[in-house]
Amino acid sequence: MARHRLGGDRSDFNLLVPALLEQGYVVLAYDARGTGRSNAMADGTVVRPGRDPERHRARMPRDVAAGIAHLRHRPDVDARRIAIVGASFGANVAMTSTARRPRPAAAVALSPIAADVLVGRDADERPRATLFIASRAELAGAWQLARRT
Repeated sequence: MARHRLGGDRSDFNLLVPALLEQGYVVLAYDARGTGRSNAMADGTVVRPGRDPERHRARMPRDVAAGIAHLRHRPDVDARRIAIVGASFGANVAMTSTARRPRPAAAVALSPIAADVLVGRDADERPRATLFIASRAELAGAWQLARRT
């Protein structure tokens, strides 16, 4: 699974996805609520994340869970090997997804933001199995988040 940065959309991964597909991976790159082509709920309600950002953030892990559930039902996917990669704010979403069920097997956090956004507070919600990739400028924030795993 691939989760884009805040303000981006799934096209952020246009260079990575073909390379993964070529190596035999199954990839689900999705648009977060209110971005790209994900601008309405199933009932037609328009999604406006800016009007209620806390509610929007609270739903992000559920979107990941729905993606994982979808992938687990595909015959060409080994459910034990589902991973998520995220960039910037999407890195925080990816990391947090490892603390909630259904869990991906691993996460890759590319340039995570330093904010404690979405990170679980309970022992049962401690993120795990996350690879952090950050520049020197982002290192302090990445360490801050990595200590939560």
